[in-house]
Amino acid sequence: MFANFLLNLQLQFSFERMSELFTHYRVFGDHQIPEIITQPSSSSQSNGTYVQQLLSKLKIEITKLTHEVIEFDLIGVDPSIANALRRILLAEVPTVAIEHVWIAINNSIIQDEVLAHRVGLIPIKVDPKKLDYVVNDEETDRDTIVFHFDVECTPEIVKNKFGKDSYKNEDALSGQLQWLPQGNQEELFPEGVRPVLDDIVIAKLRPGQRIEFEAHCRKGVGKDHTKFSPVATASYRLLPGMILIFLLFCRVYFSIFVVFLEIILTEPIVNEKAVELKVR
Repeated sequence: MFANFLLNLQLQFSFERMSELFTHYRVFGDHQIPEIITQPSSSSQSNGTYVQQLLSKLKIEITKLTHEVIEFDLIGVDPSIANALRRILLAEVPTVAIEHVWIAINNSIIQDEVLAHRVGLIPIKVDPKKLDYVVNDEETDRDTIVFHFDVECTPEIVKNKFGKDSYKNEDALSGQLQWLPQGNQEELFPEGVRPVLDDIVIAKLRPGQRIEFEAHCRKGVGKDHTKFSPVATASYRLLPGMILIFLLFCRVYFSIFVVFLEIILTEPIVNEKAVELKVR
């Protein structure tokens, strides 16, 4: 998701739209207050807008890309732009997360509030562009995804993924969430909706314990709640730039050579005097 976001950074916003955002609004002090700014002067227009100049120098080189991690070099921009991109990744990229949990049965050792919190942090694999934002807290099939969860631990002994004996369903996992399509969601999501990972432990159970609930997912952003943040963390650091000037390097090298040569030439004389003193 983030690789596509970075690769299509220049395609998602046109020059005119980004110019409007950066030209007409700015952050006022430390209070995060948008302040309207007048239109750019003719001199600034002749030199091109700030965004156009920024994009002309902007260069992104991806150095590492895996299923969970992306590292890239952002070249030609100030640290403030890198920090802005970091904040956008953390707080403004929309995702889908569980918002409401209706618990029907829970006789495990985990309290209902803690269980609902753990379920809400499970990342959901679904394209947020296909969902609308919930308006006035009225859920419809266009903005809400429903999951059902019903797991009961039994005394039956089975082999777990480590090859050891364990009770059946002693680990309530995220992969046991069952998607309940609403309306035309089967056509809207032909590949289905499921958690990003199937082995996230929701609760530990013992024989006779059971958990059953219904969860509703909705679209949101990280600045509303951390569960909507699409990344675990996003950080940046400044890469040092080293420039060696050839003439300066030669001058320093020559000075070191002269000093070293003087030491070599004067050292025998000092030794000779020392020998003479000892002889006398």
